[in-house]
Amino acid sequence: MSNLTLEQLKEQSPELYMHCMKVGIEEGIQKGIQKERARCINHLPKHTNDPLAKLVIENVKSGVPMTNMAKANYMCIQIKANREVQQRAIDSEKVVSFLEYKLGAKHNEYSGGH
Repeated sequence: MSNLTLEQLKEQSPELYMHCMKVGIEEGIQKGIQKERARCINHLPKHTNDPLAKLVIENVKSGVPMTNMAKANYMCIQIKANREVQQRAIDSEKVVSFLEYKLGAKHNEYSGGH
């Protein structure tokens, strides 16, 4: 068997040439995806208690595509986290208000207007 150049292969067997090019391109794309995923994983935190971060890390590591369902899951987790932060802020305000009332610092809803 003689060695063919790419140009000779293209001229003598265009279908085989196109198939080889398609396979080579696909392999290159897959290697690029794997390399980028590995790069991204190296930037991710190793440990976290944040449920959103845990889901993101899991999805990046497993290669889950960014679908509308993934976006919806991220949004749901973020909404829940925002509600928890808002509730902690409300609870903190109530504690401060109660302490101010007990210390006589100012009138508020705990004083009952007395």
